[in-house]
Amino acid sequence: MLDLDLYTDPAAMRLPLQALPGLDATPIRRVAVLHAARRAPRRDPASRACRIAVCYGVETGERAARIVYGKVYPSEVCAELSAQAGASGAPAWLREIDMLLWRFPRDPGLPQLGALLDDSTELVRYRPEERATLRRGTLYAKTFRGSEGAELCERFGHLARRSDDSGAFEVAAPQRYDAATRTFWQRGVAAPALASALRASNCDRLMELAARGLARLHAAAPRFGPARPVADLAAAALRRGAKIGRCMPELAQAAQRTAAALAAHASAMAGAPLAQIHGDFHLDQLRLRGDRLMVFDLDELAVGDPLEDLASFVVKCPLTDAQLALRVCEHLIEAYARCRPAAFDLRRLDWHLAVQWMHKASRAYVWQRPGWRAAAAQMLAEAERCVAQLERSVPA
Repeated sequence: MLDLDLYTDPAAMRLPLQALPGLDATPIRRVAVLHAARRAPRRDPASRACRIAVCYGVETGERAARIVYGKVYPSEVCAELSAQAGASGAPAWLREIDMLLWRFPRDPGLPQLGALLDDSTELVRYRPEERATLRRGTLYAKTFRGSEGAELCERFGHLARRSDDSGAFEVAAPQRYDAATRTFWQRGVAAPALASALRASNCDRLMELAARGLARLHAAAPRFGPARPVADLAAAALRRGAKIGRCMPELAQAAQRTAAALAAHASAMAGAPLAQIHGDFHLDQLRLRGDRLMVFDLDELAVGDPLEDLASFVVKCPLTDAQLALRVCEHLIEAYARCRPAAFDLRRLDWHLAVQWMHKASRAYVWQRPGWRAAAAQMLAEAERCVAQLERSVPA
């Protein structure tokens, strides 16, 4: 097996992808890595699991970029999977690099894609083998590997009915769920992203709206999604600390020390009142419509500590203006603390911030984006800073 770094190097992949049937007659001008998921080094070198999965955008001189999805296995596994797939769904096998490749819309986990796509349908988001978001006119469709779209439709319906509550986030009403294609349909909403509307002059007002909306979401009933107790988050941090150590030995000591500190403080964080949480709350999930905020992507709803959503917002803040980003995050936290004082605790927020930074550091290795090594080190340093702040505030 070749060095796994090869597969996320666009320049190195141009020549191997040129041999893919359908691309071999037209020179490839550019390759882009759209998504990558790399597994941590295996303790068992004989493992038959996928080593890395990569989604590429391939541009030629004749047409728009094509999407190609590849998975790397040991050679014998490639041979078996290629033979089992059958002629109609068989991936191309590039033997020289031990990679199986599917050309979009073929996907080993989303066989329904071909039936959903036509000339009027646009691909909005795509996570190979897991989910895709499509747009057809004013309708959006989310299609999944499993049946989770059915519950997602129910969630949107329930929260849309609560949208009229004072201060609540607005939620776009669902249209229908189609079990045959495992697809949830929803009417689109014309509203700008909140990130594009934020300015220093309106930041405080908009973050007040966001805090009130988040507080209302946390008070929602009935609750949707699995329980996400603090003990599980602490256990995940320990696993991520070990994983960072295997993937980036130079960070092993810091990662494992930080994870151990999070686990040691977990019991003190476990008494928080549980609430309905968004589960993936960040600025890009919000849009501004008039004087209301809309919230999107309710896929990760869970029952957990509401401060996890605040920590997620801070760690995932996409704003490039550092001063504005700091003001946005600080004002959201201050406004939320005023809305729900009984649920707010600065030490718990520091704990959740450290957990989120650990998660992001481990994801830097998984996604393999340019500069991921430096990014992982910086994220881990943020986690260490939050743990240090937490420990300084421990009552005497």
